[in-house]
Amino acid sequence: MHQPTTSIQESAAGAADIARRAQDLRDKAQQLALDELCIMNQAVGLNLLAKQLADATMRPAPALAPTGLPLSFILSN
Repeated sequence: MHQPTTSIQESAAGAADIARRAQDLRDKAQQLALDELCIMNQAVGLNLLAKQLADATMRPAPALAPTGLPLSFILSN
């Protein structure tokens, strides 16, 4: 039986295809790394926002006098 041989042109075309696919994978990896960085940045921002919200909800509201002014204002005057 005769085995088909690969021509130089076919080998070059195959190598070029592999190079294109490799570059595509590098581009996708770079985009994923950028996406990961953006997600991490958003997570940091959300954590800071959650901390601010927790701090704000744990802080007691100032007591108001019947006039609607804070008691500390009335007591200091």
